[in-house]
Amino acid sequence: MREATQLVRAAIAKLKPHLIRLTPEERASLVKPRTGFTEMAPALLRSAEEHPQIAAAVDFDTEAVQEDLDNVETLSAIAEPVRAFAQDLADTLLLSRDEAYTACLELHAVARTAARRDPSLQGMVDALTPLFVRPGRRNGGEG
Repeated sequence: MREATQLVRAAIAKLKPHLIRLTPEERASLVKPRTGFTEMAPALLRSAEEHPQIAAAVDFDTEAVQEDLDNVETLSAIAEPVRAFAQDLADTLLLSRDEAYTACLELHAVARTAARRDPSLQGMVDALTPLFVRPGRRNGGEG
């Protein structure tokens, strides 16, 4: 798993300089293109090149727009796999934490019971009790 996480970190490091993080306000201010825009954009770019006087009227930069469209195409190809990966990662973390916590919770419960007979275990129980016993519960603090 370490090798795989190193590869993910390397990929993130490669992509990060090309990515932008917007504030919620910036995100809300952006115009959302209509469905089909990216498919129609090449025809619009050709039209702008065929009619330079129209493009010049709005300082239309064909090369800049093409670069943006290339970025959209490139990033769109990985957006859904990355979203799915992020969900899988979050679910795996959730499950791993649950499994580790549940096992430790069971160990703590057994140690609490055993500490009644073996006082040498009480230090371990006392150190872990704040993690496993909710305040207000018996043997768990004020409440």
